Amino acid sequence: MFKQLVKRITGEYRLELEAQEKEQAEAQKWREKREQLGSPKFNRQVIRLNKTPFDFPNTQILYIEDVYNEEVNKFIQSHLSEIKKIFASARTIDGEKFDFEFVYIPERVNELKASTNILNDNINYYYPFLENTNPQVVEQNLNSFDTVTFCKSLFKVLGEEGQIIKPGLFRYMGYDFDKDKHVYTFIDFFEPYDNLLEQIELYSYNLSGSDFGGVYFASNHHYKGEVSEDLFLPEDRKMLEKIRKQIDFLKAEGYYKLLLQEVSKDLLPTSTIDETKQVSRLIIDEEYRIFLPDYNNLEITLTPLPKALFILFLKHPEGILFPEMPKYEKELFHIYKHLSKSESYFKMKSSIADMCNPNKNSINEKASRIKEAFIQHFSEDLANQYTITGERGKRKGIQIDRGLVEIKGL
Repeated sequence: MFKQLVKRITGEYRLELEAQEKEQAEAQKWREKREQLGSPKFNRQVIRLNKTPFDFPNTQILYIEDVYNEEVNKFIQSHLSEIKKIFASARTIDGEKFDFEFVYIPERVNELKASTNILNDNINYYYPFLENTNPQVVEQNLNSFDTVTFCKSLFKVLGEEGQIIKPGLFRYMGYDFDKDKHVYTFIDFFEPYDNLLEQIELYSYNLSGSDFGGVYFASNHHYKGEVSEDLFLPEDRKMLEKIRKQIDFLKAEGYYKLLLQEVSKDLLPTSTIDETKQVSRLIIDEEYRIFLPDYNNLEITLTPLPKALFILFLKHPEGILFPEMPKYEKELFHIYKHLSKSESYFKMKSSIADMCNPNKNSINEKASRIKEAFIQHFSEDLANQYTITGERGKRKGIQIDRGLVEIKGL
């Protein structure tokens, strides 16, 4: 038995070593090819912003143009699978695998045309304040939507309206911590366009080089002002990621949201990019049920413990430091008594004591449950108005304007 176990472990270890050696060989081959190709001489432009208007993935590369170029579009359409393969197999400057994806807007539009029900669901997810999506209006806008329309909208939200955009590639690089800026780059293809595949391959071999802005894939999830990493446990972050993956259109959230905004533009109020203007009122009724009346009276379901924590934070717009939760134990218990009438007194006391104990993870778990409850119904940027957020080591709080909150039962 022991020999069999050793044999199995040894075999698995050997396979793991072989996989590592293969990966190292492929990474070295990639680096050698990059050195052989050299640095590209594309006309490159950089945009640096204090705040990004959407949650742009830094793994995606978009084709852009401000005037329709028939030659380039025909080439992309006839070589789309090949171009996608080039980016899917691309690596960083160090040879590290990175899941790059080529985004061709007409392809995304065709996907939406083929799934109108999904499209309407997606619009409702991003714009829960809409009473009627009016499929006819959406379909009409979708039929007239193209790369040029998208490109102009994209550069408008980036504050670069009127920019001359030749056929080329656009990418959100990431967050440059040294300069405290979000960085975007876009390049023009060389003319004539008879060697586009070679140009795309050259670009793919230099995706993270310093000649492309010097920003080495800063994570999209560590911006100043966002939820600190200590707020959620690893398993809870996995849960939130699972929800995002279940909503398949979130794989390109920033670009896709902009696309949805354009095809829904005749249905939306003005200034929809300023999400705070579409924040719903929040009402907790006499039975302690949570409703968002301006999102078609949507009910948010929470179990008693997360709901008690939610109400506590609503009652403290100044925010709360997690290490100081013991100060709020009595108040939290008072709220919980109204919500959980079936539990024994001692069990309730124990549950609240755990949630107020800085050395336990109970409060992180309950904060995760609150976030989960909201992002199941609408996008995370709107959900952040209702969930517990805050920087590491600082007060956590719920952002919603308390003038929009009514608690009837307490």
